[in-house]
Amino acid sequence: MNDDLTPDTTHSTEIDHGHAEYSVEELLEQCQGNAASLLLATLSVLAEQGISVDAWAAGVAQVFARSWEREELWTPGEYLDALLTNFRSLGATVAAANLGETEATASIENYPDEELARMLGVDPAFGEAMFHVGVHLAGLLGLRLRWRREGVRVDLDVVAASCDE
Repeated sequence: MNDDLTPDTTHSTEIDHGHAEYSVEELLEQCQGNAASLLLATLSVLAEQGISVDAWAAGVAQVFARSWEREELWTPGEYLDALLTNFRSLGATVAAANLGETEATASIENYPDEELARMLGVDPAFGEAMFHVGVHLAGLLGLRLRWRREGVRVDLDVVAASCDE
């Protein structure tokens, strides 16, 4: 830049799609990819250093719980709705949801993004650590979250912890 605050174009580079040209939708997609990449990379590094996914998840749940209103009772539906929002922010697609007061169920698809994991050279299973965070956080809120994977789909169900069998 020169003294009159006009851009110095003598050393500019041709950019096909500059930062200011991204639409809101493109930025959302970029944010989802960045968040998922950061999660996968972080868990890969932690695993290389011998830190277990479950230990990480329990610690993250403790930190996250600070911002959740824990004095209020969360219904299974409210909790699962919040989780679904967070999974969508990481690129998941909600295939089905039943957000009941006493039991809530949902199915999400395409999380974690296996292609992204391959590009990063990490195990896609690291993305499943967010399910472990959800399990720990649910426990702190007096709920129980169970999840199971079937191919690209993950089924989630939430009940009050007192409903344990």
